[in-house]
Amino acid sequence: MKFNHWGRILFYTFLFSLFLRVVFFALLNDFPFLYIQSLDEKYYIELGKKIAGGFLLGEDKLFFMDPFYGYFLGLFFFLFGDNLTTIRLIQILLDSLNVILIFAISQRVWDRKVGFTAALIYAVYNVSFYYTLTIMKATLAVTGML
Repeated sequence: MKFNHWGRILFYTFLFSLFLRVVFFALLNDFPFLYIQSLDEKYYIELGKKIAGGFLLGEDKLFFMDPFYGYFLGLFFFLFGDNLTTIRLIQILLDSLNVILIFAISQRVWDRKVGFTAALIYAVYNVSFYYTLTIMKATLAVTGML
C-alpha cells in the first residue's frame, strides 16, 4: 500500500493516537474506579448481556436510555463474550479512528494543514482517553457524529 505525504502523516498520527490510548489504558488497568460502574454503565452492560443472550427486544418495557449502545455491546458480547476489556479496546480503536475522520472533515472545510492540526489536537486530547474506557455511549456517539 502506497501513501502520499499527507497519508503517511495521517497514518502515523492515527498510530500515535492509538498508542497513547493503549498506554493510558495500561496505566489505569489496576485503577479501582475504572471497575466501579455507574448506573448508566450497569444499565448498558445488562442490556448488552440480554441482547447477546438472544432477547433482541432488549427490554420488555420502554427503554430507560437510548438503546443503540446496548445493541452495540450486545453484538460484541455475542461475538467475544462479556469481557469489558474487549469493549474498551474496541472503543480505543474507534476513538483513534476519529483522528482520521476529523482530518477528513477539516481538510474539506479548510485545508490539509488545518486538518492535520485538528487531528493532532484530538490525538492528544486526554479527556477522550478517559471516556474511551467507560462503558458509555460517548465514544460511539462522537464517532457516529463524525
